[in-house]
Amino acid sequence: TDSKRTTAKPDHDRYRHSASSQRAASMPHLSTTTINTSAKEVEEEKKKKQRHDDDDGKGHAGLLLRRSDMGFQRLRAVLSAFSRHRPDIGYCQCLNYICAVLLLVCEPENAFWIMAAMVEWILPKEYFSESLVGAVTDTRVLNHLVNKKLPNIAKHLKRLDTTLAPSCLQWFVCLFVTVLPIHVTVRIWDIVLVHGGHSLFWVALGLLYLNQDRILKASNEGQLFDVITTSGSNWDDEKEVVKAILKFKVPKVMIRHLQQHELKALSKHMAALKVKE
Repeated sequence: TDSKRTTAKPDHDRYRHSASSQRAASMPHLSTTTINTSAKEVEEEKKKKQRHDDDDGKGHAGLLLRRSDMGFQRLRAVLSAFSRHRPDIGYCQCLNYICAVLLLVCEPENAFWIMAAMVEWILPKEYFSESLVGAVTDTRVLNHLVNKKLPNIAKHLKRLDTTLAPSCLQWFVCLFVTVLPIHVTVRIWDIVLVHGGHSLFWVALGLLYLNQDRILKASNEGQLFDVITTSGSNWDDEKEVVKAILKFKVPKVMIRHLQQHELKALSKHMAALKVKE
């Protein structure tokens, strides 16, 4: 496949499971020796998972994968293949979290193509560029939405003379993997995959809403950062989280307009900084 992003409509056949030579060429590291597992290996993995039934669904994906060498090898294989598939992105640290979650629920080849679809068709452009300009833009959009949807939090942020950008950037680039339990994360991803990348803002607003009391008690930027980065630790019931998320179904058209406006403003600011340099 072409490593450059195109504006054409997605070809869904491209992401179907097949053994075509074109796909094989795009995935040089995912040979049969790295992605195919024997029945014995699968059975061993099942036994390992059974020993961790109490917390398998509640830890972070990276920790779960590190429990087995096979899991780590799969993670490395998929990330290496993706870096060759998209050399313009290469390896971005947050991709390991996304890939790890996918590997918990599907085989490596499927994990590769789902991750490719998320990066190329679902999330905004330049989300994983060196400058992370797409994700930074979305943090600015989130600030605007908080002013509209969560005025009490907006007023408190103003009193603290800060914004959500420093705290919430990781939410977007890691798709909430680092803040929510795994079983809640995959439920949220269902929403994102069905509705599109703009639903990430529904998730962000829902989490802020659930943690509003803690946020309003933060007396400085450091405490606010701590609240934001641990905002999912108290929410283990995915039904409750999804209920809060669906309170903030901001229309896609509105979000796209805000993204364009904020991207233009951010690009202008970055250009001004380059001139000063």
